[in-house]
Amino acid sequence: MTVISQPFHNKRAIYIGLDKGIDVIGYNAKKISGKNSIKTNLREYLARVKTILDLNLLFTQPKYLGGPIKIK
Repeated sequence: MTVISQPFHNKRAIYIGLDKGIDVIGYNAKKISGKNSIKTNLREYLARVKTILDLNLLFTQPKYLGGPIKIK
């Protein structure tokens, strides 16, 4: 799987993918700067904590998991 996003999101997405046994690689898009970066960094910190809890303690399952989509 290939993930293309900001570096902070790629780290979390790759961590989750590897935990689920998915071969995943990330490509970083442009970083967020300015006033939005403070809010984004705080939200990302909390999202990382939630990810650790979901994967290692709560074993939360996906809410929106559909069937496989084949790409031709």
